Amino acid sequence: MDHLTTSGPEVSPELLYLLSGDADDFAAAIADLRAVDLAEALNHLPAEAAAHVVHAVPFELVVQLFDEPGLERRGEIFEQLQVAVAAPLVDALSADQQVELYRELTPEGGTRLLPFLSAATRETLRVLMNYAPTSAGGAPPSAAATPTCAKRSARWSVS
Repeated sequence: MDHLTTSGPEVSPELLYLLSGDADDFAAAIADLRAVDLAEALNHLPAEAAAHVVHAVPFELVVQLFDEPGLERRGEIFEQLQVAVAAPLVDALSADQQVELYRELTPEGGTRLLPFLSAATRETLRVLMNYAPTSAGGAPPSAAATPTCAKRSARWSVS
């Protein structure tokens, strides 16, 4: 099986075709695919189809993919993932990426996953979700914090 060498809309149907066939063919085709190229291809798929591709990709590439700034609808795709993939993925992301991802999730999506995260990750999220989304770990929100920031932090509880 040839490796996928292009990105974008042309690759998306090919990914789904390969995914529906032999697992070895799919693995061989994506062996040299970079996270940025996979992100571009997934951007052209519905979230549910993109999640099916993510489930079939090696975990190391999944972590790189969800750290890739070019992945659009990251939260939407993430919410389609099975807990067995989603929880280890959150645990593997850096703290700032964990928080950024959680802010993209619906309240139900974030709450569904919490019991499956490591205690350290839950604590990191509990602490960092209290910071303003625009800060890089700056000062905790004060009375001057924007209403939008307060709403985002209060959408769901990490405890």
